[in-house]
Amino acid sequence: MSNSPNMNPNIMKETLMTGANVLSNFIPLVGAVRDLIEQIYQICEDAECNKEICSIMTRRIEIAEFAVEKLMKKRDKEKYLSQLKYFLSFKKFENLLKNIKEFTCKVSKLKGFRKYLNAMEVKKVYETLTREYYVCMNELQFAIAIVSEIDRNLENQKVDQALKDVEDTLNKVDSEVTDANDKLDVLVQDISIIKSQIAEQPSKVHVKRINPSELSEPPAQSKKNYRGNVVKKFNKDYREVACKPIYDLKNLEGELVILGKLSQSPYILQFYGLSYIENHDVIVFDWAEYGTLKDIYNNYDIPWTRKIRIIRDLCRGLAFLRTVNIFHHDVRCENVFIGESLDPKLGNFRYAREVDAISSNLSGLVTDIIRWMAPEQIEKYRPSDKDENEGYLSYAKRDNTKEKKEKRNSHSDKGEKEGRRVSTSDKAEKNEKGYTFNCEMYSFGMLIWELCYEKLPYKNLDLKEISDLVLARKREKLLTGKFDNPNDKKIQEKLIEIIKKTWEHEPRERIDITKLNRKLEKLTAAHPIPLDAPRLLKDKTLNFDGTYPIIPDLSESEEMVKICDDYISTIPLPLEKGIKLHKNKDYKNAWKCFEENANLGDSLAKYWQGYYLYYGLDVEKDIERSKHLFKEAADHDHSDAQCRYAVLLLSDLGTANETRKQELCKEILHYFKLAADNKHAYAMYYLGDIYVYGKLKVEPNRELGLKYLRLAASQHNDQNSEKAIKLLEKLDEKV
Repeated sequence: MSNSPNMNPNIMKETLMTGANVLSNFIPLVGAVRDLIEQIYQICEDAECNKEICSIMTRRIEIAEFAVEKLMKKRDKEKYLSQLKYFLSFKKFENLLKNIKEFTCKVSKLKGFRKYLNAMEVKKVYETLTREYYVCMNELQFAIAIVSEIDRNLENQKVDQALKDVEDTLNKVDSEVTDANDKLDVLVQDISIIKSQIAEQPSKVHVKRINPSELSEPPAQSKKNYRGNVVKKFNKDYREVACKPIYDLKNLEGELVILGKLSQSPYILQFYGLSYIENHDVIVFDWAEYGTLKDIYNNYDIPWTRKIRIIRDLCRGLAFLRTVNIFHHDVRCENVFIGESLDPKLGNFRYAREVDAISSNLSGLVTDIIRWMAPEQIEKYRPSDKDENEGYLSYAKRDNTKEKKEKRNSHSDKGEKEGRRVSTSDKAEKNEKGYTFNCEMYSFGMLIWELCYEKLPYKNLDLKEISDLVLARKREKLLTGKFDNPNDKKIQEKLIEIIKKTWEHEPRERIDITKLNRKLEKLTAAHPIPLDAPRLLKDKTLNFDGTYPIIPDLSESEEMVKICDDYISTIPLPLEKGIKLHKNKDYKNAWKCFEENANLGDSLAKYWQGYYLYYGLDVEKDIERSKHLFKEAADHDHSDAQCRYAVLLLSDLGTANETRKQELCKEILHYFKLAADNKHAYAMYYLGDIYVYGKLKVEPNRELGLKYLRLAASQHNDQNSEKAIKLLEKLDEKV
């Protein structure tokens, strides 16, 4: 780490500058510090691992940035800035930021982490930077937050766990790489050399060629030997291989060479080389007996224990790709290939790129992949006004540099007025919405959802509907299935938790790859595949979302008739009739209707159950159960349930400890925001009140609060708008 040099007193005297000279040198130094702070924010925003460390560093930088901005606004700042001693301390601070930037750049990426000897060395560097940070802040007379011993220990535990997660992941990836004398290090070096050759001497990069005579026909001719334009052959080692025509060999040869190297991971589809059959250049891969993961779930039901193993293996594959600095760009079940052993392998790398290469323009593929695409990528391919007639997701090419600059400046002004850092989400435009691993993690979460429910995400929605829904921070439904085996239910619940962590709207809030890997390893170990379990199940055997009944396997017509008669005699009233009964104050029969429909998984019926339990309508009051039901309905996008659940959580704040209070505040805000997004006037009023007065430990934001209050007031047909109008009048603001 950098330290200010030990300067000879005589040299110091010779190099003393006047106050004016020091001041003139200070301005560019402050500019350099601001640039470094911005770069560190962006590095931490794009972190794929060690997010805890990046989060800690970000909080420290926020405090430092605020102190710098406060200093520059002081009327008597020249008193500080004209001192040579202060200038040297500030220079030392700049060097510290350079070291923090370098450190976060390394530890936030799996590839960069490998530059350190081990986790212990990383921890040592982290501790050194921490010490230097406090020294610099003290020398510059910057205010710092006092951290208690308990918080410091908690912080250290999080750092240790994050480092262990990364080390465990890398060790696992390293142990599974084949055909490399020094394992992963050699492979990373090989790929780096190939990338340099592609950039500087592309004509010298060649893919391995397979003599067509080494590819033989399968012993028995069958339609199963053909899948579209892919043909099954046997290579000289009698392995089943797939031969697929390739039409742009000249431009893809370099990438195919890299693909050959990637095949050293057991979780990547094996690529053997190029050949020439039936008048076509073909790429030769391992043959996937079951086709793709999508093919499997369309034809079978996949047992839950096998699902978690598939997901874990794919996570290992993605971790491997990140270690060698590669993105896949198109993570979905259709690009996962399944062989005879049912082990999954990532394939179809036609849009994969090395991270430091120009990322693929996916505009031609958006129609296929939007269901798995992260919101920041959907926004990237959203059309400009001029492009609207060319198709909903044509690539926006307009030059909006000036617009983005003005937006950043306006955010910056706002941040200064409120005495806080402008969040990295405010600065998202500056990032040009580039493809990061957070985008890949979102897609992986959508793949998990797809596998969990064995169907396409947003199946009945068109491109515009999907785009609007995702950009509005809404997602696919997370329903609970019906289970004969309680362990299967536990697995689905854990997967739902994971899915939620992968598809957070803000990229930086998505789970990092190493933490996810730890969770999946633990889940797989807790639920191994039983030795006597069937590999796959007959289609429609399992109920994944509770929305359709299990079909009984009955052949006797009399038994079937009896089942049908019993079913008809107990069929519940339609929910709409229950609501009508409620309006007519027939609470007894309304409750019965809501209860029966709720038992069938109807989220709106659960909302009404919660309503009845809260007010004690023909049932005994039960606030806790009411809260639970409101949450279930809220998680299925019921706006009134979202608001009511948030209000009920407010009552828990009085009895909660400090840690729980922080969690509750975050959860309350989350559900109020969800309800406000659904135009719930009461939620808008609450958010306005919270932001105007800085309640729930939220930084006061009068402008945002007034915006919510005016939105609430504009809902003229809602009685809750009156509260918003009264508060606006109290604040002397126009409605």
